[in-house]
Amino acid sequence: SDGWHAPAQLLVGLGSYQVAVPVLAACALVAAARRRTLRPLLAALAGVVLLLVTVTAAKIAIGRTGPGLTTLGSGGLGVFPSGHTTTATVCLGLAALLFFPARPTPPARPTPPFCPPRARRAGVAAVAVVCLLVGAALVWCDYHWFTDVVAGWALAVLIIQAALLLTRPAPPWSTTRWGRGRG
Repeated sequence: SDGWHAPAQLLVGLGSYQVAVPVLAACALVAAARRRTLRPLLAALAGVVLLLVTVTAAKIAIGRTGPGLTTLGSGGLGVFPSGHTTTATVCLGLAALLFFPARPTPPARPTPPFCPPRARRAGVAAVAVVCLLVGAALVWCDYHWFTDVVAGWALAVLIIQAALLLTRPAPPWSTTRWGRGRG
């Protein structure tokens, strides 16, 4: 049975902190150097912090046991949502979005380099396929229920959006000349 799970184990490894976080860090460093801004590094940091806080809190609060288990593992962490799924999706997803930057829409001031839309779509699509395969491997190996994986993907989308939102530049029209917001 180990032979059947060997390829899946490689995919599961992509969702470990030891693999996914360094990939995100490297892509964020390259993006920061290319764009001459710390925003990619801040987005990566925000993503990892949100990942750790939300997944750990949810696992403790929900306390769901995994397939074939009757008790929680060490530390009282459940399996819902899937930490490996969420980690792979947040880290690899953010890495792709930071590494393949889109051209900002006007009136934002463009800061090169930009990625051609086709290359960005291909990079993001490749990461999406990898993240789908990580989730499938976790279910295949009986580490998680399918719903654990789906919850991991959903949580990851929210974390990625929050990390990018927290680190985007403020639009120039967001303040008046006295420094106060509208309304």
